[in-house]
Amino acid sequence: MSLKNMFSCPFLQRMNAYISKLTWADGSCSDMFCFLNAYKVYEEAHRTGRFKRSVNLGERNWANCFFIQLNTMKDLKSLVDELKTRLKNLGIEEILGHDRVHWAEEELPLVLKVVIAGAYYPNYFVRGASGGQIDEQEAVKQVMGRDPYSTVYLSNFPMNQPGELYAQSIKRVLNVCAPKMQVFFDGSR
Repeated sequence: MSLKNMFSCPFLQRMNAYISKLTWADGSCSDMFCFLNAYKVYEEAHRTGRFKRSVNLGERNWANCFFIQLNTMKDLKSLVDELKTRLKNLGIEEILGHDRVHWAEEELPLVLKVVIAGAYYPNYFVRGASGGQIDEQEAVKQVMGRDPYSTVYLSNFPMNQPGELYAQSIKRVLNVCAPKMQVFFDGSR
């Protein structure tokens, strides 16, 4: 999200560009998922050599076809590679093989949303269009008196369904990465 928008929007093709972006978003209504999905396809094509093998669908043609700014995508790939190198130097590496955590297709979007929410905290509690000061009291109130630095707050669950089912499902999904995590449900949050 620190790079400029990777999608182009040519004046005479705005609707086609918008449709392409919606396709990348895959029903998530999220720019982050849109960028992630486009990057995954780009990275996979590079890793497998698809751009080099295809005469008609080279890197530039692929980018033009899907309204992607190729230079921004290359900058993103460079940034991801740099971050992987830094993490490796800190001893943090991706787990491969049978010990790797495998998320079910329906679980992964929830896990990613929770990770994104945690990554952007405390910016969710910034008030005002101009990005005013963080209201720490309001943040503590929102997370029901818990530590706002170690709490993820989810809301808008259906009121007519038992909340404990959601709490159990969230704990089961996230148990792999946070076995001591506590999940509380209060009304619709």
